[in-house]
Amino acid sequence: MRDNSAIFDAAEVTKEDPKVAVIPKEVLQRNKRIYTFLADLPSEGKMYPEGHPLRDKTKIELKQMTAKEENILASVDFVEAGIEIQKLLESVILIPELDANTIVSIDRQSMIYGLRVNAFGKGYGNSDVRCPECGSKLKKMQVPDFVKPSAELPDGVNISSAPDGCFYVISPSKRKVKLKPLTLPEERAIFKKSMVNGKFTSLVLPFLEATVSEVDGDSDTEELKEIIENLRSVDTRFLMDIYGKIFPSVKLSVKAECTSCDMSEEVEVPLDAGFFWNIN
Repeated sequence: MRDNSAIFDAAEVTKEDPKVAVIPKEVLQRNKRIYTFLADLPSEGKMYPEGHPLRDKTKIELKQMTAKEENILASVDFVEAGIEIQKLLESVILIPELDANTIVSIDRQSMIYGLRVNAFGKGYGNSDVRCPECGSKLKKMQVPDFVKPSAELPDGVNISSAPDGCFYVISPSKRKVKLKPLTLPEERAIFKKSMVNGKFTSLVLPFLEATVSEVDGDSDTEELKEIIENLRSVDTRFLMDIYGKIFPSVKLSVKAECTSCDMSEEVEVPLDAGFFWNIN
């Protein structure tokens, strides 16, 4: 059962709209009791290779959250393994050929935002939390709209897109570098590699090994690894910075204000499993 009172677009989902990744009719016929909504794809499908289900798509039809998805988010096993968001997306994505693990970060964030707001609204914060200054209740908070950041490239920096969803940039040392967007499993792998004996070390090398897929036309795995390890620091800093501009992530925050005193501070809203439980 389709219910298209979507957060982002209340228009009827149609097979004729080439920009919308819709749930196939045969899947809906097998799942007649589900409700769906549309979530924006801020990447506009440009960060996926040709043939990917989300290539050139601006929206995706998702199943609305139910008790099943709440159980997924509350699963101790999933939380300890760090896969609760992956399992959540696998549950609400009903497009058979779409692997949740291939979704780029900014689209994943938009889906998380849409699922949460569609299920619980925009109210944010635990009503039991008190003002750290005077102990009074805090004013009710509302999460802002999800807006893709408009990051401007530095002067003189040009990028070009590739058919596989990657982008080419020229580094300060005139190296032609191909950058790929990270998926959720790759982000987790970077996090694990950066941990040594329970402590964080530098993210630079694991990050570059995951995001740089070619340098000056060389994409051979062993050769590329050696090239990346020997990139000049001016290039590695440039690549770390430019990656965030080509493949931006959204950061949401709310203003926590006291009902009695002048206390006011910005609180970051995590677009992860915690986002679903802070309901006001």
